Amino acid sequence: MSKERKLYQERLEQLKKAKSIKDSGGYNAIPFPFPKFNDFIPGIMRRTAYILTANSSVGKSRWLKYAVLLNIFYFKKNIYPELDIKIFYFTLEESKETLIDSLLCMFLYRDFGIEMDTRDLNSLRRTSPDSRIIKMLEGYGTFFDEFFDFVELYDGHVKPYKIKDVLEQYAQQNGKYIYEDVESIVKDGEKEKRRMIVGYKPDNPDQYVLTIVDPINLLGTQRNAPTLKAAIDLLTAEYMIEYRDICGYTFFLTQQQGADSEGQQYTNKGELIVEKLYPTLANLGDSRTTARDADIVIGLFSPDRYGLKEIGYGEYMYDLSFVTSTNIKLGKYFRQMTILKDRNGVADIKENLYFNGLTNVWSELPAKPKREIYTNYHSYNKVTYNYE
Repeated sequence: MSKERKLYQERLEQLKKAKSIKDSGGYNAIPFPFPKFNDFIPGIMRRTAYILTANSSVGKSRWLKYAVLLNIFYFKKNIYPELDIKIFYFTLEESKETLIDSLLCMFLYRDFGIEMDTRDLNSLRRTSPDSRIIKMLEGYGTFFDEFFDFVELYDGHVKPYKIKDVLEQYAQQNGKYIYEDVESIVKDGEKEKRRMIVGYKPDNPDQYVLTIVDPINLLGTQRNAPTLKAAIDLLTAEYMIEYRDICGYTFFLTQQQGADSEGQQYTNKGELIVEKLYPTLANLGDSRTTARDADIVIGLFSPDRYGLKEIGYGEYMYDLSFVTSTNIKLGKYFRQMTILKDRNGVADIKENLYFNGLTNVWSELPAKPKREIYTNYHSYNKVTYNYE
C-alpha cells in the first residue's frame, strides 16, 4: 500500500471515529461559551493555532480567562468529565498571584453577587474586605486543586526556548516520535540518508495539549532571536508549527495590535474613519507575519474607546450612548468580536458581546438590539457556560 493510500485510510478511520463520537453525544472540540459563535468556529480544536488580537486594555487577557481557561474547566467538570487535557499557560503580563486573585474576584461575583476588584481584595484602598468575604474565599481550595491538576502556570520573563523545552519534555514523556531515514542532498549534489522525525504517536490520541501565551508581545529575546520580532517569529513560524503539525498540539496566543492602530484617522472633511479603528491582520503588533502561521485569528474591538455613539446599521444598530440605570453608558459594556481569519471557514463574521470589566463576565448579545437590552442590560451580567 502506498503512503498516500495509507494516509487516506487513516483519515477515513478518523472521520468515522469523529462521527461516532458526535452521534453518541460526545464532542470533537471544546465549544466556546458563545453558542452563535460556535456555528462558525466550533471551539478549541486539536492541531489548531489561534491568535486573539486587540488594542491595549480592551480585554484580551480577560476574554482568555473566561472563554478558554474557565470555560475548559467547567466544560470538563460539568459536561464532559472524560475530557483529557493538559494546559501550559505562559502568563507574561500578570503574575501567578494576580491571576489567582482575578479568578477569586470572578467567583465572588458569580457565587455571592459581590463586585470587587483585585485591589479591594488585597486591602489596598481605604477599607479591607469584610471578614465574611475572607471566609467565602476559604471555600475555593478544591477548585484550585482540580484546576492545577491539568494547568501549569509560567509567569515572568519567558523566552521562546523555554516554551519549546516545556513542550518537548511533555511530548517525550507522553508519546513517541516516529523516525524515518530520509534521503537529502548535503553537498555538491551528493545524497545521504538522515534520520528525521516524520510523525508522533501520543500515548492518548484523544488528549488535548493546549499552550497559551499571553501576550506574545512580551516574549523575551534570545541568542538566535535577538529582537522581539525575531522571538515572536521563532515561536510562531517554527516552534508552534512544529508542535502543531507533528504532535497535534493546540496554541492560543494573544497579540496586541500595533501602536499605529491606537490613533484615530480622519478624512479631509474632518470625519472619523471608523473602519481604521478595527483590529486587522495588517496591524498585528511587533510582527505581522504571525497571521500566516495561525489557523484562526479573532479580533476584539471596543467602540466606546474612540467615542463612537453607535455601531452597526439599520435594525442592527446599537445605541452606545444610552445611559443605563447605573448611570453608565451602554458602550462601556460593549465589545465586538470578529473572525479576521479562518483557514478552514468564513472570515469577517462579527459577534456583539456584553463585557463587564469588574466581574469579567462575557455574554453574547443579539445581532438586533431589543428594547430590553437598553432597559435591563445587566441581565447579561451572568456567568453562564451555555453551549446550546
